[in-house]
Amino acid sequence: MSIESLEQVLEKIKSDRRIKEYDESTTKQKIVLQILSLLNWDIFSDEVTPEFSVESRRVDYALKLTSRNFVFLEVKNPREDLETHENQLLDYAFRQGVEIAILTNGITWWFYLPTKPGEWSSRKFYTIDIFEQETNSCSDRFIEFLEKERVLNGDAVKSAEKIYKSQVKKNSIEQTLPEAWNKIISEQDSLLIDLMIESTEKLCGYRPDNEDVVNFLKKKQEQLILDTEDDLIAQERISTRRRSQSYKHDNEAQTNFEMSEHWRSTGLIKISFESVNYEVSTIPQLYKIVLKRAVDSGDISKIKVPWGLGTKRYFLCKGADPRHVNGRDFFKPVSYKGYHFEAHVNRNSGIKYIIEFCEEIGYKLKILEM
Repeated sequence: MSIESLEQVLEKIKSDRRIKEYDESTTKQKIVLQILSLLNWDIFSDEVTPEFSVESRRVDYALKLTSRNFVFLEVKNPREDLETHENQLLDYAFRQGVEIAILTNGITWWFYLPTKPGEWSSRKFYTIDIFEQETNSCSDRFIEFLEKERVLNGDAVKSAEKIYKSQVKKNSIEQTLPEAWNKIISEQDSLLIDLMIESTEKLCGYRPDNEDVVNFLKKKQEQLILDTEDDLIAQERISTRRRSQSYKHDNEAQTNFEMSEHWRSTGLIKISFESVNYEVSTIPQLYKIVLKRAVDSGDISKIKVPWGLGTKRYFLCKGADPRHVNGRDFFKPVSYKGYHFEAHVNRNSGIKYIIEFCEEIGYKLKILEM
């Protein structure tokens, strides 16, 4: 294999803007097979098996030696949304024990380790984008993960696993830090209290009691709680639903959301709920007003319980022992007649969630001041 030849082909692909108009067959012939050939795969032998059968279904290419499949490769045209094909490819690869799977539209190449744990999307360890990335970098990564000898001797998988493990560690830390912070704030961790006492004394000369610090943390908890990964997923789902609907009610609600960026961060929340004005000072108080109305009126039956917005937690559940999807107890339940809202959220997220709930159930809730 000539690295120079591979880079020349990648440069040619990058400079040919007609590629975006290729159909799937042309993408295979002019891009995928050409790159595989330069990576020392014999595209005219069984090493590169097209339309490989997998349990009555097919994958575009299996890269193999004798009877062992090393790589599954699925090809779409350059205008295809790759995400819609991710589950199918990885399910095929996982069932067959294939260690590397690739999903590509010729321009973008997604590399996966299908047998790793977790959601499909978390098994993606690298992306090559021929148009956006430097040619020499693309060439190096193609060689590292897809060159025939490296695939056959296991070096490609070793490189992939090294990248995967570092990403898993980084992603896990990034996702868990907000949860760890929220736990420290919510439970008034003793180390945090001691640190607050010492810092306050140094700044003003007076030493606060433990109770002073605990009360301060409780009062400011809604401002100090951070959005977790699940909160971000929930908010994206809300935003996606709002973008997909155009009727007047949703447009008005979206305007309220945009106004939230300019709300004053005070303890007072003024709302109009079902044409009645209320003033509350905390998210739990707001939730209690809505929950009581929904339960006493029977309107709670309009929504399927348990009801959630993210992937790990429920926003609403029923029963004596409120638990989330992941089995954890509700951290800060607002309860009424056996129904429970999870109120362990920061103030802005809490407002978005209760507005979404009200829209689902058919209530009108408007934030007047916050």
